[in-house]
Amino acid sequence: LVRGDLDWITMKALDKDRSRRYETPSELAADIRRYLRNEPVIARPASTSYRVGKYVRRHRAAVAVAAAFVVLLAGFAVMQAVQLRRITRERDRANRVTDFMTGMFKVSDPSESRGNTVTAREILDKASKDIDVSLAKDPELQAKMMDVMGEVYDDLGLYHQAESLLRRAVEIRRQSLGVKNPETLSSMANLAWVLRDQGRFSDAEKLQREALELQRSVLGADHPDTLTTQNDLAATLEREGQLAEAEKLHRETLDARRRVLGPEHRDTLTSMHNLAGTLFDEQKFPEAEALERKVLEGNRRVLGPEHPETVRAMSLLALILSEENHLPEAETLQREALDVQRRVLG
Repeated sequence: LVRGDLDWITMKALDKDRSRRYETPSELAADIRRYLRNEPVIARPASTSYRVGKYVRRHRAAVAVAAAFVVLLAGFAVMQAVQLRRITRERDRANRVTDFMTGMFKVSDPSESRGNTVTAREILDKASKDIDVSLAKDPELQAKMMDVMGEVYDDLGLYHQAESLLRRAVEIRRQSLGVKNPETLSSMANLAWVLRDQGRFSDAEKLQREALELQRSVLGADHPDTLTTQNDLAATLEREGQLAEAEKLHRETLDARRRVLGPEHRDTLTSMHNLAGTLFDEQKFPEAEALERKVLEGNRRVLGPEHPETVRAMSLLALILSEENHLPEAETLQREALDVQRRVLG
């Protein structure tokens, strides 16, 4: 029961060597009072840690406040350091993007072009050659630019170049971000679409199914990215002739987009159009017609009468009407679509 300072006081009072005992009862009483006041007792050697411990016990509240203040200062310092590091990283990334973009358009400098007209394709080709060196120190940014440039190449119909960049983007993002990262999955979906554009439907389907399964797990079934991949898979299945499964996926995508995005969102209208196209392939003409009329009406209201997707809806509706032998209305729509295309596209 007698431990710590009390043990030292007791042993000093009972020491066999009289010279090491307390000289008077008042000295013993004084040491006991020191113990009760949490002050260092003379009965034991007073190390620095012992004195600090006694001081802390005597001033618990003040020490607690001081410690909390120190922790707060340390936390603030750490937070500032982290924020500074983030700002520095973002600044460096912005500088790398600026340098890369400047290099892209360097080809249009008169000293480089020598009076020749420079096309967007030439600018893109130069950037795709420079990207390995220019952004080597920032693989995440490098993959992002590769992903964007791959999509641009795909839009231009340059599928080989698009595939090469998107494969690199997938590889880099898998290594730096992980297989389940949303950006990795987005690159996988983009690569699958390019494979589809090349007519490599089985390869595209395999990659789309893999990406879709992971997106459902990571992002959820109703996430816009998940629904985009689901829509793309349905389009691939349609090209493969798997119309029943394509229709099922298109219906699921349309229901989800109506619920999540609203009935007149551009993606919702796209899903309606895609479902109508599948129904047309299945020769379910009345349902396809009803659906595509809603698409055309929505596109005219949301996107405008001369938007490419509006014209696409006019063309599909005209095809459906011609299959139903409503030839005059089909002809009217086709003439209108052709006039718009000539005016807009040349």
